[in-house]
Amino acid sequence: MDLPQFQPQRTRHYLLYGLTTECNIFIPGALPYLMRNGQTPDVRISVGAFPESVLKALGGRRSSYPAIERPGQGPTSALLLSTLSDGNYFHFQYEGEIDFICDRAGTQIWTTWSTHLTADDAAIYLLGPVFSFLLRLRGIACLHASCIVVAGRAVAIVGASGAGKSTLVAALASRGATAISDDVLPLIHSSSTLLAVPSYPRLRLWPSSVECLFGNPDALPKLTTRGRKCYLDLMSDQYSFDTAPVPLHAIYVLGPRRNIQGRPVIKPESPQHGLMSLIANSYHGHCLEKAMRADEFRMFSLIAARLPISRVFPHSDITRIAVLCNMIVSDLTRDFSGQGLDLHHLQRSESRAPNAI
Repeated sequence: MDLPQFQPQRTRHYLLYGLTTECNIFIPGALPYLMRNGQTPDVRISVGAFPESVLKALGGRRSSYPAIERPGQGPTSALLLSTLSDGNYFHFQYEGEIDFICDRAGTQIWTTWSTHLTADDAAIYLLGPVFSFLLRLRGIACLHASCIVVAGRAVAIVGASGAGKSTLVAALASRGATAISDDVLPLIHSSSTLLAVPSYPRLRLWPSSVECLFGNPDALPKLTTRGRKCYLDLMSDQYSFDTAPVPLHAIYVLGPRRNIQGRPVIKPESPQHGLMSLIANSYHGHCLEKAMRADEFRMFSLIAARLPISRVFPHSDITRIAVLCNMIVSDLTRDFSGQGLDLHHLQRSESRAPNAI
């Protein structure tokens, strides 16, 4: 493909999904990070020509995985993943226009793209499917979920693409909660606690969601000039983003929208059904090797046994999002009423206008 001429830039550092990351160009949407003297980054990203070892690996393609679900942006073609050089490298390719290669250790990413694309286009995939796969290589399980922190406790919003995860998190964030992850949620153990790991300070929203939340479909900037999705900057004054992992205390699984009378529906799930929901919403679950899949199953089983998991059926009318926000806050208040949480400051009147979040 026709490759762009990347101009030399100073090395930049970021914090992405809890990992210190070094890159030779600016990454749109990533959180800058100040490295300590002598600190080695967890991940290095090199933009430009591939080194000789990587070019050689490209000639040793061995197998391909099923198409990875695209991150809801740009043209309709899928992002493809293949193994290279007997599994020592993994190759992501999008329409023959954007290429990413990462090593099996999950410490290095090389990328380049066609001349008519930009870093904004590449960042959509880097910060979603590519980086989440790198996390899996490093032994970190990921849910296809967004995450919001309510009164110091993390709540995962799980669901398929288009279910409304980002919209719900954006609505709660606009009411004072702290959003920490969009679409990909890494989970790690610390002692006996399960922690939700922050991703990067942006929420990706369709124009219909932007119009519902902010009154105008053009109220937020576009992610790229090629796509329709917009982004909510969580580093702006009226929002909150935290870089520290937070204990995960509840999970809500978004079901299909229903044209129901009255309020949306929240139903507790049994541990068995909760486990099935977690497995169905594993990020890159179809690409896991046997040992990785076994580790993930053990973690999901523990989560389903110990955390409250509820199925949520939103109303088909997206303007009723304020009602759903209040229901979730009330549900959390009931679940954690004996643990000294004060969630009432997040509640607003349901009688307000739909776009007055």
